Amino acid sequence: MRPLARWGEVFDREGVRWAPTQTTADVVANPQGEAAGPCVEVPATKGGTVRMLASPELGYDWEAIGALKEKGAIP
Repeated sequence: MRPLARWGEVFDREGVRWAPTQTTADVVANPQGEAAGPCVEVPATKGGTVRMLASPELGYDWEAIGALKEKGAIP
């Protein structure tokens, strides 16, 4: 079994487009993940909070939510 870094070298050398699959924890811990989309603190089941990726309201995409914010319909 080869480590991810080794596969990255092989794919890059061969011109393959690729990206590693990341867990939610990986994305939240990565500065690019923070810059690409909002993260929120949510209550953890055992107390405290946990940092997660924010999701749009069910039935609304980011554009619809942005439009509602611009109109002052939501904070």
